[in-house]
Amino acid sequence: MFRAELPDDELDVLSRERTELARHLDENFGLVLEVRSEGALAYDPASGTGGLTDVDFPGSGSAKQAALLLLDQLSADVPAPDSTVVIGGRAVPALLVSWTRVDTVLGELANRHEAAWKDSYAESPDILRAEVVALLSALRLAQPTDGGLAVFPFAARYQPQVTVRPTARPIEGEES
Repeated sequence: MFRAELPDDELDVLSRERTELARHLDENFGLVLEVRSEGALAYDPASGTGGLTDVDFPGSGSAKQAALLLLDQLSADVPAPDSTVVIGGRAVPALLVSWTRVDTVLGELANRHEAAWKDSYAESPDILRAEVVALLSALRLAQPTDGGLAVFPFAARYQPQVTVRPTARPIEGEES
């Protein structure tokens, strides 16, 4: 929830009773409260293990992988600290990424991961964009607008951890 979306009385509770609120969310729901300058996020650290969420993210599946990699690519476009996008008549902290940039990044990702992702993504980039945007919107990590994709600061918590496996080296004396 963005601070701009909270009424004054709820902002007061968030600022004065943050520790108590965090304890309550943890004890009763297993959620972790993350408070940032732009707002607050209560997340389920057990996501994907039968926790409170119905969408595990990051997780397996082509759309989830594409969404995570898109967020990683877009994180290079660092917004100004006071960068906002008007959504629903309110200015909220976000980075507005043009649809051209989103489509370019998704196209590059689809080409790079063509062998592992759904065939329909290579055949129709619109399907990939629609599924990725729907997922990011459902998770409230981004919001589509007429001008592009508004990526919210909370998306930064999902920086992918890429594991590179070392290549096997032949044992001395063996042929490779």
